[in-house]
Amino acid sequence: MNGFNQIVPISQLPRRYDELIKEADSTNQPIIIFRRNKPVAGLVDFSLLEKLLAAQREQELRLAFCAIKEGEEAYQLKKTKVLKKVSDLWKINHPWKKSQN
Repeated sequence: MNGFNQIVPISQLPRRYDELIKEADSTNQPIIIFRRNKPVAGLVDFSLLEKLLAAQREQELRLAFCAIKEGEEAYQLKKTKVLKKVSDLWKINHPWKKSQN
Protein backbone atom coordinates (compact mmCIF):
# COMPACT_ATOMS: atom_id res chain seq x y z
CA MET A 1 0.00 0.00 0.00
CA ASN A 2 2.67 2.54 -1.02
CA GLY A 3 4.53 2.26 2.30
CA PHE A 4 1.57 3.30 4.46
CA ASN A 5 1.21 1.11 7.55
CA GLN A 6 -2.44 1.81 8.21
CA ILE A 7 -5.26 4.10 7.26
CA VAL A 8 -7.08 5.44 10.28
CA PRO A 9 -10.82 6.16 10.02
CA ILE A 10 -11.72 9.84 10.31
CA SER A 11 -13.59 9.18 13.56
CA GLN A 12 -10.33 8.01 15.19
CA LEU A 13 -8.19 10.94 14.13
CA PRO A 14 -7.08 13.59 16.63
CA ARG A 15 -9.35 16.63 16.60
CA ARG A 16 -6.59 19.21 16.37
CA TYR A 17 -4.42 19.68 13.32
CA ASP A 18 -1.40 20.49 15.54
CA GLU A 19 -1.46 16.99 17.00
CA LEU A 20 -1.12 15.53 13.53
CA ILE A 21 1.83 17.77 12.71
CA LYS A 22 3.52 16.88 16.01
CA GLU A 23 2.81 13.20 15.49
CA ALA A 24 4.24 13.31 11.98
CA ASP A 25 7.26 15.26 13.18
CA SER A 26 8.14 12.68 15.82
CA THR A 27 7.66 9.62 13.60
CA ASN A 28 8.67 11.13 10.25
CA GLN A 29 6.14 8.79 8.63
CA PRO A 30 3.36 9.45 6.13
CA ILE A 31 0.33 10.85 7.92
CA ILE A 32 -3.34 11.48 7.45
CA ILE A 33 -4.34 15.15 7.48
CA PHE A 34 -7.74 15.96 8.89
CA ARG A 35 -9.64 19.22 8.58
CA ARG A 36 -12.28 19.53 11.26
CA ASN A 37 -14.66 21.87 9.42
CA LYS A 38 -14.74 19.57 6.38
CA PRO A 39 -14.15 15.89 7.15
CA VAL A 40 -11.54 15.23 4.49
CA ALA A 41 -8.60 12.89 4.90
CA GLY A 42 -5.59 12.51 2.66
CA LEU A 43 -2.29 10.68 2.84
CA VAL A 44 0.74 12.97 2.77
CA ASP A 45 4.44 12.27 3.13
CA PHE A 46 5.94 14.50 5.82
CA SER A 47 8.75 15.81 3.58
CA LEU A 48 6.11 16.84 1.03
CA LEU A 49 4.04 18.41 3.81
CA GLU A 50 7.06 20.50 4.89
CA LYS A 51 7.46 21.77 1.33
CA LEU A 52 3.75 22.55 1.06
CA LEU A 53 3.76 24.44 4.37
CA ALA A 54 6.87 26.39 3.33
CA ALA A 55 5.22 27.32 0.02
CA GLN A 56 2.08 28.37 1.88
CA ARG A 57 4.09 30.59 4.27
CA GLU A 58 5.93 32.12 1.31
CA GLN A 59 2.63 32.83 -0.46
CA GLU A 60 1.16 34.35 2.71
CA LEU A 61 4.22 36.62 3.04
CA ARG A 62 3.93 37.61 -0.60
CA LEU A 63 0.26 38.46 -0.14
CA ALA A 64 1.01 40.41 3.04
CA PHE A 65 3.69 42.48 1.29
CA CYS A 66 1.31 43.14 -1.61
CA ALA A 67 -1.37 44.30 0.82
CA ILE A 68 1.11 46.60 2.55
CA LYS A 69 2.27 47.99 -0.79
CA GLU A 70 -1.30 48.55 -1.98
CA GLY A 71 -2.13 50.18 1.34
CA GLU A 72 0.89 52.46 1.04
CA GLU A 73 -0.01 53.40 -2.54
CA ALA A 74 -3.61 54.14 -1.50
CA TYR A 75 -2.33 56.24 1.41
CA GLN A 76 0.03 58.21 -0.84
CA LEU A 77 -2.76 58.80 -3.37
CA LYS A 78 -5.11 60.02 -0.65
CA LYS A 79 -2.36 62.20 0.84
CA THR A 80 -1.67 63.76 -2.57
CA LYS A 81 -5.37 64.51 -3.10
CA VAL A 82 -5.68 66.10 0.34
CA LEU A 83 -2.56 68.21 -0.18
CA LYS A 84 -3.86 69.36 -3.56
CA LYS A 85 -7.19 70.37 -1.99
CA VAL A 86 -5.36 72.27 0.74
CA SER A 87 -3.20 73.97 -1.87
CA ASP A 88 -6.25 74.90 -3.97
CA LEU A 89 -8.03 76.28 -0.91
CA TRP A 90 -4.93 78.29 -0.01
CA LYS A 91 -4.82 79.81 -3.51
CA ILE A 92 -8.53 80.67 -3.36
CA ASN A 93 -8.28 82.26 0.09
CA HIS A 94 -4.93 83.97 -0.53
CA PRO A 95 -4.87 84.95 -4.21
CA TRP A 96 -2.19 87.60 -3.66
CA LYS A 97 0.37 85.06 -2.34
CA LYS A 98 2.14 82.88 -4.86
CA SER A 99 2.58 79.23 -4.05
CA GLN A 100 6.09 77.95 -3.44
CA ASN A 101 5.69 75.16 -6.04
